[in-house]
Amino acid sequence: MAVVNLNRTCVADWLEFTRRLPDESVDLYLSDPAYDSLNRWAGVGTTARMGLGRNGSGSDDPTKLFPTISNEDLPLLLTEVYRVLKPERHAYIMCDFPTLFLLWRHAIEDGLFGVYDCSGVTVPRGKALVWSGGEDEIGFGAMLHIAEAWVERLRNGERVETSRLLATELFETLAAVWGSWPATPLVWDKIAAGMGYSYRAAHEYILFLWKGKKRRLNDLGIRDVLRYQRVAPSRAVVPTQKPDLLFETLVRQSTQPGELVLDNFMGSGTTARACAATGRNWLGCDLNPEHVALANAVQIQMVA
Repeated sequence: MAVVNLNRTCVADWLEFTRRLPDESVDLYLSDPAYDSLNRWAGVGTTARMGLGRNGSGSDDPTKLFPTISNEDLPLLLTEVYRVLKPERHAYIMCDFPTLFLLWRHAIEDGLFGVYDCSGVTVPRGKALVWSGGEDEIGFGAMLHIAEAWVERLRNGERVETSRLLATELFETLAAVWGSWPATPLVWDKIAAGMGYSYRAAHEYILFLWKGKKRRLNDLGIRDVLRYQRVAPSRAVVPTQKPDLLFETLVRQSTQPGELVLDNFMGSGTTARACAATGRNWLGCDLNPEHVALANAVQIQMVA
């Protein structure tokens, strides 16, 4: 861990920074990555997403756009997060619905976070399943038998060729009988609604993942819909800034004081402030030097 400084954000690319971290060195991953879908309104005269005004109105400030992680790199992100997490530790990834779908597919269906958890044993992650043609319908008993045989093969490092549809049915069967997915979606209720031409957006998603056996949350009374007022655009340092109290809740739920939290898309420093407020250590990076300077200034004020 000497290659990085604790409780400090640095200017770096997320992948370059994360690859410097040792295997199984982090107690929690908590981040709000900038996805491809965030820029889907760039140059389009529709809504004021990401703090941009209507295209051509004079208020459409292109400096508010920032580099994003491509959808093609999402499997790499999950692979690195899994690598640096200690066993029985958690990850929270903020996302919209299109990105939630992609993350779920890579983490669960492609096995990057293990196929499922069964009595504390996770099937080895990786490209263990090879997608091919479809199969005939089978009954529940046969499905359970096939699924258990798959698990044994996957544990032995073998690859399984199947259709995505059958794989989903088989693992749902196993999850219902003996285990569970190593993931579940949470909802952040922003309370205040955003812009929209149909139903106005008032929520985002958080993909909650765990490595290996699921670590017990510190408060089992918290619901999976987390209600925290969004940061008003007039007060936000970055267009997609998340409320400190939301991140404080996630940090408190999944770590103990003194443990280490990683955010490799730090932005204005929400994760760092949440850690400072709860007595946790953190590591972070961001590409924007101005955002990093703001994050570090806030951190210094809070821990002084």
